[in-house]
Amino acid sequence: MFEEALVVVNVFCSPRYLMTKTESHQEDKAPLLSESPVGEQLLAQIIDAAVDAIVLIDEQGMVQSVNRAFVKLFGYCDEEAVGKKVNMLMPSPYAEEHDGYLSSYLATGRRKIIGIGREVVARRKDGSVFPIDLAVSEIIVGERRLFTGTIRDITRRKQSEAELESIYKELHNLAYMTSHELQEPVSIITSYLRLLSTRYRERLGPDADEFIDRCTTSATRIQGLIDDLWDYARVDIVEKQQREVVDLGQLVKTIATEFLSRAELKDATITCDDLPVVRCNERQMKALFRNLLNNAVQFCGKDPLVVSITGRQKDSLWILCFKDNGIGIDPAHHQDIFRVFHRLSTSSDANNSGMGLAICKKIVEHHGWRIWVESTPLQGATFIVAIPESSGLR
Repeated sequence: MFEEALVVVNVFCSPRYLMTKTESHQEDKAPLLSESPVGEQLLAQIIDAAVDAIVLIDEQGMVQSVNRAFVKLFGYCDEEAVGKKVNMLMPSPYAEEHDGYLSSYLATGRRKIIGIGREVVARRKDGSVFPIDLAVSEIIVGERRLFTGTIRDITRRKQSEAELESIYKELHNLAYMTSHELQEPVSIITSYLRLLSTRYRERLGPDADEFIDRCTTSATRIQGLIDDLWDYARVDIVEKQQREVVDLGQLVKTIATEFLSRAELKDATITCDDLPVVRCNERQMKALFRNLLNNAVQFCGKDPLVVSITGRQKDSLWILCFKDNGIGIDPAHHQDIFRVFHRLSTSSDANNSGMGLAICKKIVEHHGWRIWVESTPLQGATFIVAIPESSGLR
């Protein structure tokens, strides 16, 4: 294998041959391992013992050498591989496209995989196709250009990912169906408890009144949890592909007006700067902003609520900031608050289901965006949503 082509091994391994043509004429500062026969043999053994498959090809896409892992992975012995087109390792249509891509790269220098690496599929000698991680590097030796491919079989990883995805979908569907099926019976229970409270209050004794009130409160809370779980599950299931052009600034101002019409928020202030126009799911954006504002209301301090919503461009991102003057959040909980059913142990969150911020995170990630919080206790909180500029229309 590599022992039979030690010149190729030198090319493959030695830093000297990774130089450009200009650099190759510079004086060497230190002897290289490959300069002695023993060193050449050692380098060949290192490559041949590598766990990943390694293949060397020339500018015509002809295989020059392979290592032992390559033989084991693809089923070709070195005599069957060397001197053949490397596209024999590719299924259709990639095999037919490879020569054209290589010619295009040599003519234009425009890279698709060289020096980058990506997940692709490969074909064994027996015709079976399997997923691989492929990293391709370019080497210039004098006037000659060679390419090294390092190949790792990722079949097991892909199988594990598929299994996890299947489990996730099953759990997601279970949450969706469970919340849907529970809505009606819990709604009926809540309605009858309220009817009991209305018709029989002060007729069954103070203990009965207290018991009915506690049951009504618990049933109402369960109803809220089910509704939130329903909304959480629907993020991925309902309207998954529906995107439209939405003026986020106008949307937030409309929702803010709705909030300020509530009696308990008569002294509150919500301001909003101009925000970007983006392509998104409008229904989910409404849920995102309502949950963020609900969170600000839920954790408002003694002073009247003040919420400031701003947007700015930074590098290739739109940064939206939802800043409130509430009780703040300890940095130790900055990650936890986005978990499903997570509730901070404060008296002000007694009616909090622990789903609002989890829904926000789900919606944001569903759009390929990011969300996080910056806050310290008693200093308010700023929830930040980062939107790639590619999502923004202005």
